[in-house]
Amino acid sequence: MLLDAFGAFVVPLVGDDHDAEALQHEAFAPGRRLTLLPEGVDRDGDAVVGVWDADGVRREGVVPYEKAAVVAAAAHAGLTVEGLVLREERAVLDDRREDLTLLMHAPAIVRVDVPAGPMEGVEREWLRLSLESRTQAL
Repeated sequence: MLLDAFGAFVVPLVGDDHDAEALQHEAFAPGRRLTLLPEGVDRDGDAVVGVWDADGVRREGVVPYEKAAVVAAAAHAGLTVEGLVLREERAVLDDRREDLTLLMHAPAIVRVDVPAGPMEGVEREWLRLSLESRTQAL
């Protein structure tokens, strides 16, 4: 996938069972930007990256360990990586948000233009991604 070459990935959110209410907040609705914060390592030595709302107030899960190492390495090198909610899954019985799919990207490399307002249903226009050329004169 072309996005992989630029350090952008589409991943599922690995949710936290202890705070399922945070996922119901509008901060985790499709089209919302999220903060990805490295939080150390787990018992197996894998990087842990928390998924927080844009304000860093509500934490709703972690990045899958396979991509958490990429985010942690980028942060260590001074490159910010952020998340964007692409898709949600809702329960049939009570319409509660159950799962999210995220786009992780470095804004310094990949620009994501998000339409204003909440993204509801399939009528919303697609997100526009553009790769920014960051070259320096020698």
